Amino acid sequence: MSVHVIGANKITAELLALTGNLMKERETACMKACFVFERYAKWYASGHGGGPQRRTGNLNNSIQSHPTAADEAQVGPSDTGPAAEYAAFVEYGTSRAPAYPYMRPAYEAGKDKAADVMAKHLAGCLSGHGVMGSMATSAEAYNSELPED
Repeated sequence: MSVHVIGANKITAELLALTGNLMKERETACMKACFVFERYAKWYASGHGGGPQRRTGNLNNSIQSHPTAADEAQVGPSDTGPAAEYAAFVEYGTSRAPAYPYMRPAYEAGKDKAADVMAKHLAGCLSGHGVMGSMATSAEAYNSELPED
């Protein structure tokens, strides 16, 4: 006895297309998560939550998100520019200056929101809404609610 599935080739093709689409969307989902952390980091680097008082805005402006691999992205101060020289000193302190962490609190404050943003993006891709249906979550990710000061 044998079973013949009508439309098996079409199902296989659609599953392969869906897999390929999800592989492409991983980078977008990671970037959206980074936007959450970027917003929190800039908030903390601006003097909120006990952080340093902003003088020039160099540190705040240097905090950026960028992809590092297909399913990885990174957020933090740029490796170039004026803030690159002192970003780590602000985060960790020195023998003469106290630490004013901005990246660690940003991670703690944003990790649940970032995971939610990634999940919503990928769920949108799976549900047939595609990339266009989930574009609104980019603005939602970057405009996420910040903690009270």
